[in-house]
Amino acid sequence: MLHQPSNLNWVMPAEEVVKKRILVLTGGDQGAGGFDLAAAVAYDLVIAADSGLDLAESIGIRPDVVVGDLDSASPDAVERARAHGAEVDSHPAGKDHTDFELALERAMREGASEICVIGGAGGRPDHWLSNLALLAATAGAGLGVTADMGDWRVSVVTASHPYREELPAAELLSLLAIGGDVLGITTEGLLYPLREEPLTMSTSRGVSNVAQGGVVRVEIQSGTLLVMRRQQRRSDVPGHAIAP
Repeated sequence: MLHQPSNLNWVMPAEEVVKKRILVLTGGDQGAGGFDLAAAVAYDLVIAADSGLDLAESIGIRPDVVVGDLDSASPDAVERARAHGAEVDSHPAGKDHTDFELALERAMREGASEICVIGGAGGRPDHWLSNLALLAATAGAGLGVTADMGDWRVSVVTASHPYREELPAAELLSLLAIGGDVLGITTEGLLYPLREEPLTMSTSRGVSNVAQGGVVRVEIQSGTLLVMRRQQRRSDVPGHAIAP
């Protein structure tokens, strides 16, 4: 196992990268709508960040790795995870990085090509903003990143990872620049289209666009863009489920 400092700008050398889909669960509100993962395939690895372990149990997912200072996860859940063969990677409470960042960093070390996150919204806006920034930084390292954060689905769009999703007519979604201005945005399937246009962090122009029904596409030339929409339904997560 490689040992690197927690740094979301670090990328494994190309010859060491193994294409993997990794699921990361972290603390936060499950949300009334549940998680819309109907399009997901089975994951190669499941990582729980501290109290994300309790969230994993509540929705029937068994993690392969538990990471964090374990100050929020149920002790019984930790013991059950150990009993089922999960690796428990514990860290001191006085650390420089959140448990979520440690989990994302671990996923990157494991050679993730795509990361899906469940959780991370919670009741604290500072935590949610921090988690959104971490998602953007992870995507900036060349990974495909999506997250089900409470009632919200968040997709991170970069030049190498455009957005494509089939949505019903009249569904609202917002396009938000994060970490700097986003250039060359082109959309398809939205009521208010963009054609190789910019969005800056100082504008609300991308808020509350409307799907016209069918496939919605968003491509950009540079920067990092968040596509955010409310969850509409709940679907079971394939793979790693706890048998009844």
